[in-house]
Amino acid sequence: FSDPFADIWADADTCRYKFWQKWVDLDALQAAYPDQKKELDGMYSTLTEKVRETYSYNADEAEEVEELKQIAVGTPWIDAKRRRVRPVEIWYTKPANVLFALFEDGTVQEVDEKLDPREQMLMVQHAMEIVRATVPKMYTAVFCSSVILKDETPSDLGHDQYPFVPFVGYVDRYGYPYGVPRQIRGQDIEVNKRRSMALALMNTRRILAEEGIAETRKELDEIHKEANALDGMVIVKNGGLARIKIEENTALANSQIGILGQSEKEIQEISGANGEATGYQTNVTSKVALDNKQHQSGVMTAPLFDNLRRSLKMLGERVCAGIQKEWTGPKVLRVTDRMTGADKFLEINKRFEGGVKNDITQGRYDIIVSDAPKSDTVREKNMNLIIEWVKKSPPEVIPHLMNVAFELADLPNKEQFLEKIKPLLGYDPLEEDMDADERKQKLVEQLEAEKQSQAKQAELENMSVELEINKKKLENAKIEAEINKIMAEVEKTKTSTQIEAGGAGLKAEQHEMDKAAFMLDSTEKGIDIGDKMYSSALGEKGDMV
Repeated sequence: FSDPFADIWADADTCRYKFWQKWVDLDALQAAYPDQKKELDGMYSTLTEKVRETYSYNADEAEEVEELKQIAVGTPWIDAKRRRVRPVEIWYTKPANVLFALFEDGTVQEVDEKLDPREQMLMVQHAMEIVRATVPKMYTAVFCSSVILKDETPSDLGHDQYPFVPFVGYVDRYGYPYGVPRQIRGQDIEVNKRRSMALALMNTRRILAEEGIAETRKELDEIHKEANALDGMVIVKNGGLARIKIEENTALANSQIGILGQSEKEIQEISGANGEATGYQTNVTSKVALDNKQHQSGVMTAPLFDNLRRSLKMLGERVCAGIQKEWTGPKVLRVTDRMTGADKFLEINKRFEGGVKNDITQGRYDIIVSDAPKSDTVREKNMNLIIEWVKKSPPEVIPHLMNVAFELADLPNKEQFLEKIKPLLGYDPLEEDMDADERKQKLVEQLEAEKQSQAKQAELENMSVELEINKKKLENAKIEAEINKIMAEVEKTKTSTQIEAGGAGLKAEQHEMDKAAFMLDSTEKGIDIGDKMYSSALGEKGDMV
């Protein structure tokens, strides 16, 4: 039960209290609350005596239940037959002024008075801002009849929300919840009536008879009874059959069945569960008409599934808060892949030197509720769709699509087959067991390795260019040396030619000098000799040069 003046979703900001009752064995309740054991015994004995005083062995069981409710002040607190009681667990809110610490990374933590003063001081020192706000705090109490077992106890669930999540189908204009049956209640009643009327008309007949075919009223009743029997036999006076007319009510029954079909169709239209949406064979053959009918069903059921997802989200937030509060130590979770059904293991709150990896106790998480049909037909349709994509995709995308297609396929020994084919598709089997941080680290390492490889490739290219340049330099130096050698030989040849030419000139000059000296000497001696004599003398004397 909940606060009648609150919203139907029982939000802590609007709902003041919620409570529930369940049957508990008296021994179990006393074990849970040992300090109130004597009070529970006294309460149970008192209520049991009151029940026995008013118990009547000749009374009706329904009357006993009503009397028990009156004795127990409107609530059956005890069950004497099973020795059990029905305590009340109530949750309620009270406003409180709370301090919140806002940090630079966006996290918000409550400065709880129960924290150690040193932790409070550190939180205040590292906080970017301290904010005071009035928020509803959750408390709980437990009582059974006049015995109070627990009161004014703060909630230890890790959140200040009610532990009860309402699942509401629809909400009427007055704010009250209701489900699908209320919308089709009138049509449902009409369907039952039309069906009953049609069956009654098909099982009865109308008899038209002239007066005088029977002697008494009893004979007429017998004729009516036999005419409506499955194996009836009608006996009348001679010539009486021509004066009796028996009419079947099939025509009237068919009209009732026609109206019955309309009422059933209205139920489908109102509830959204038409034949096209539920997979039954219908007279709709056009693809466009089929899509329109399915869309109509989705429009009718959209609020229903929206409210379902809303309730599931509220439930997920409460479960997530409980997980963050309770799972503070290292823990290994088995995660089932939603596509392949394969199991993977994930370690949370992993301690290492310098911190905690996958710490789920910190932060606040959003809950996303998604649903999809889980039939084999839909999986097969998705697989065929991916295969069509493979035919039109570029080569670098095909391995990824093929991997997804094989994961959707219902093949025997699929896991072993995937382990063998994934390396051929370029997949590393170890990557599936990695979490997001490990994949990120591996990606960073791959990028770093690729960067280093590119740097080495660039360095090798630079070295190759330098070697080519040095080779060209050596070839140029060799050519230059050959050119210098040729130039040196040319200079040497030119020099020797000049020397020879100079030597020939000196020789001719010396010859003229010798000739002049010889002639001078001959003149001094009074001898006149010619050139021939000089040449002869020169030949005998030798080469003067």
